Amino acid sequence: MYNHILYLVYWAINGGLILATFLVDPNSVILGNNRMTPWEASIYAGFWLTFVVWSFWDILIAGGVKLGQGFSAWIYFALVNLLGMYLVSSLTKYTGLSIAYPILIVALALLANLIQRFVWTKIYYQNSHK
Repeated sequence: MYNHILYLVYWAINGGLILATFLVDPNSVILGNNRMTPWEASIYAGFWLTFVVWSFWDILIAGGVKLGQGFSAWIYFALVNLLGMYLVSSLTKYTGLSIAYPILIVALALLANLIQRFVWTKIYYQNSHK
């Protein structure tokens, strides 16, 4: 049950972070295209970023790797978020997200990772290790 809640929370975090960045600087983060509004694009982009993160998480689980809460988990998922943010912003036609500056991709990926790791610790890790 926690996995489903955690997935939805990650999706909300990712979509919300992308939308908030668009609202602050719509020239650097472009949301929407001729097929979707900025709100829809934030939902799609947030979903696909979450999908990438969880796909790599499932690869770890299938391989029997347990990262825990340490620095290695933070680095692994920071790289996964970076890859995910790059992929999602590169597929603008399908996700509705375009990020103008590569440094902003890195900043958003690191911020998403920071928030995800915090939430993961509070929701998943504490509830699964009682």
